[in-house]
Amino acid sequence: MGCALVLFIAAVVGYVNRSVDVELNGQKTAVRVGSTLQNLIDEQDLTDTYDAGDLLAVDDSVLKRHGGEKLSVKVDGKRVKQGKWDSRELEGGEKVTVKDGRNTYEKHEVQATVIEPKLKVEGTGAIEYVQTWGVQGRSEVWVGEQSGKTQDRGEVVPATDCVVACASVAPKGNKKYVALTFDEGPSGATKQILQVLKEKGVTATFFLSGDAAEASPATAKAIVDAGCEIGSNSYSDDSLKGQDRETVREQITKGTDAIKSATGVKTMLLRAPYAAFDEQNWIDAIENGVSRVHILDGRIPHCLLLEFYTNKGIGTAIIGDEEERFYNENE
Repeated sequence: MGCALVLFIAAVVGYVNRSVDVELNGQKTAVRVGSTLQNLIDEQDLTDTYDAGDLLAVDDSVLKRHGGEKLSVKVDGKRVKQGKWDSRELEGGEKVTVKDGRNTYEKHEVQATVIEPKLKVEGTGAIEYVQTWGVQGRSEVWVGEQSGKTQDRGEVVPATDCVVACASVAPKGNKKYVALTFDEGPSGATKQILQVLKEKGVTATFFLSGDAAEASPATAKAIVDAGCEIGSNSYSDDSLKGQDRETVREQITKGTDAIKSATGVKTMLLRAPYAAFDEQNWIDAIENGVSRVHILDGRIPHCLLLEFYTNKGIGTAIIGDEEERFYNENE
């Protein structure tokens, strides 16, 4: 009976103290099952082996030597902060990397300023598309709680400028195409136009005004049912050029919402009324979810060329880089 009890206790102790292997700085190391990173650090005396980083003021001067991060610890390539060491359990097989601690900054207030991206247009041609989306940057001024110092940290996140690339296309071979477009509808003539298109076996693109779509939703829906493409002519027939951002936003979003309500189609295609659309309008349009902007104006180079010589293009298009093109480059 006594022998059996001893064996039982030994088995329990062995089970409790069983270990798994981890890799510590390239060396296989055994740790007890259920051990945490903190247990590993303590058992290996790693805080005595490596130096802590310094605590820095906001101007990079040293406030306290070795007052920064105690150790720089990564598990399987991912950094683990000191506050997580005692909760990060090791299951076996992990690769643990421990190095000298990094320098850290004193607690500080951050006064941030947004850096707006610029718009760059590169190349020439009738089709314009977003090659690189603009991303806001940020500059910061830090005010240290311990040192009381104020430091301009400059541009901590650089702005990414929006780059619009321009290109021209033409159909392969001697083929010629005509793209039919209609603006400011639906109108009293829309049903007649649809009938003629049906008889001729062709389709067209209708740039609808939001207010007109609200007034004649059945006619607007008939355009979609006929297989034609839907675009927006904004909400009302008012020029967008020179309007403030909120007005442009309202015209675009209210127009697309009204068209979707009438037709079930959420169009991302805009033709500005009177082709009056400047660069700032274009930026506002992209920010409000418009991915393609068409300008149909004979005064704009290549505009009519695109109108008559592509099978899908309609005027000058400004489109997002992930949007489907109006043409097939291989055709």
